[in-house]
Amino acid sequence: MTRRDFVWGITASACAAPFAHFEASLLKAQTAPRPTIKPKTLNHVGFYVTDVRRTAAWYQDLFGMPVQYRSDPGGAVAVLRIGGGPEFIALFPANGAKPGFRHMGFGVEGFSREAADRALAAHSEKGAWQTRPANGGDVEELVIRDPDNLMIQVQDVRFSGGGDRLGELWSQPWTPAPSSDQPRIQVRAVNHITFGSSSKEGAERFYRDLFGLPLLSWDYRPGEPSKILGVSVEAPRQFIAPGQGRTIGVSHYCLGVDRFDRDAIAKVLTAHGIAVPPAGQDRPGCCGSAIVYNAGETVYGRDPDGFSVQFTDSSFCAGTGPLGTTCIV
Repeated sequence: MTRRDFVWGITASACAAPFAHFEASLLKAQTAPRPTIKPKTLNHVGFYVTDVRRTAAWYQDLFGMPVQYRSDPGGAVAVLRIGGGPEFIALFPANGAKPGFRHMGFGVEGFSREAADRALAAHSEKGAWQTRPANGGDVEELVIRDPDNLMIQVQDVRFSGGGDRLGELWSQPWTPAPSSDQPRIQVRAVNHITFGSSSKEGAERFYRDLFGLPLLSWDYRPGEPSKILGVSVEAPRQFIAPGQGRTIGVSHYCLGVDRFDRDAIAKVLTAHGIAVPPAGQDRPGCCGSAIVYNAGETVYGRDPDGFSVQFTDSSFCAGTGPLGTTCIV
């Protein structure tokens, strides 16, 4: 081997090593999963209402939920605790806006601004950070909009709508519901939120990519099968049903009840003066499927502003079985 060949061999080896390292790094970057903002709970739902105190009294009377009031720039906001919390329902004054669904809240374990911002950047999505003044300390809140402008608030799983860094503290005790002679519905959790989209596939992709929501089940509706994306896949189950409905926006939300009994829930609703649609017949799914839905798995009512509220078993997943609790996957 000549000295020239020897030098050329060393040079080629020196150049090949960095290139091989670069190629391996590029392949790793292409295959590494992007970070997500993975929720553990459907932490809360928010609504615009024409009369905050009237609707808060309705929730207290029907469900026995304790309430807190806080002062926001738009007026007093009622926060009603679900079960032992921290999950809740928030009522905002409409102030001329159309009454109805305002936003949904995801609860993330170990939530941090840095991790959320990394995930948003990785998916080329935007989020708006805002600071809410509160007794006990200001709260940093993150709002994200989906492709159809539906508002999603993302907080720590301990968030309860109050003050301090995580929004979990209140300076005043919760106000219990007044005693009542009427029976009440004991709600376990928000079971799901159903909403229409301009693109069902686009909405599904957004929630699966950014939030890492797994496929929990399928809903074989009259049009075509729709994906049920799980937030909490164990009891109490919680999920979203994106891209369902004839119009863009939330058509209804659902409250989960342990040991659900349609007739018993219907009697309670009727006792509180809420009109209950009659139970329909068992209906088959679409597209030649063998899926059959049981009419006894759900019941609907309406809040004081006419917004639709559904009730199901706390393990409901739009599946099969007497209560729709056997997921179709």
